[in-house]
Amino acid sequence: MREVLHNDCKELNDIGDNKFIIRHTGLGKTPITSSSQVDYLFNRMFGLIYIFLGDKIGKKSDLTVKQEIREDKVIDEF
Repeated sequence: MREVLHNDCKELNDIGDNKFIIRHTGLGKTPITSSSQVDYLFNRMFGLIYIFLGDKIGKKSDLTVKQEIREDKVIDEF
């Protein structure tokens, strides 16, 4: 699975940088012509990010939460 994810990262990077007109215009790049193509690329990237983040999605990071104790209660503050 690690090799599959590595290859997918490389392919998505190549798509974003070199093959398609996403961030920059240029000669020899393929334009994205429909919203369904944008949706496909978005969902493919989202799936990759989701698998890397795993069960951390939707949870507060330990780095951004400051715990304060008041009257035997723990209160999370940002």
